[in-house]
Amino acid sequence: MRAVRLFLVTLRISLQNEMAYRTDWFARLAQSLVGIGTTLGAFGIVFSHTDSLAGWTLDESVALLGVFYIVTGLIHTICAPNMSLIMRDVRDGTLDFLLLKPVNSQYYASIRRIVLFRMTDVALGLIVVSVALRRLAGGIGAVDAILFLVVLTCGMIVLYSIWLALVTTTFWFVKIVNIEEILWQALEAGRYPIDIYPRWLQYGLSYLIPIGLVITVPSRGLLGQLDLRGVLAAVALAAGTFAAASAFWRLGLRRYSGASA
Repeated sequence: MRAVRLFLVTLRISLQNEMAYRTDWFARLAQSLVGIGTTLGAFGIVFSHTDSLAGWTLDESVALLGVFYIVTGLIHTICAPNMSLIMRDVRDGTLDFLLLKPVNSQYYASIRRIVLFRMTDVALGLIVVSVALRRLAGGIGAVDAILFLVVLTCGMIVLYSIWLALVTTTFWFVKIVNIEEILWQALEAGRYPIDIYPRWLQYGLSYLIPIGLVITVPSRGLLGQLDLRGVLAAVALAAGTFAAASAFWRLGLRRYSGASA
């Protein structure tokens, strides 16, 4: 209950901070609309010459684009801002203030800042997904919806765990901005089905930085192309990577010197 109350307090404070800069919301909304529009335009050009792209139809690709915006919206809302704060605090030696709080340090470090206006991307993604699914089959079944949510959650946990592990290396190397940029570039590749990329890149986006699990696999769940075995594998992978990242975080904390050192 303490963790829930802490999250709600953080949510309220974040909302108050966001309301002080409401104009930013319109700029972010315009940026997202331009991004969706240009990608849909690219799809229109490609599918004017073919019926499928690596096995994906136009409507299926549009559904994947919607999932991409849902995922990136969630990342920009809570994951990316807090990972940046961790790196800054370690670099400046101000992580002490976080460690002194009577709450799990990893949990608090992961929820300190919530950029609520970026939920606009999530809303736009849901709209795009809804339109695509209506064109495909008139909607989505309850089982497929549940599988989609489970796999999407697992994918987000895996991405969070990898990101946290990279950020934890700050305890040793201080500046890893360039390493973090690799994640952003890999995430941008998820705007399209990973099946369209060369084999070596598909491997990298599936196993090294599993963008496929975060975006392409949940999209297959929306389309009714997932089985229980794949879902269980995603759950196991999420649990394993989260446990490993948490252990690495605790190891990194032992390396931290603090501002007074």
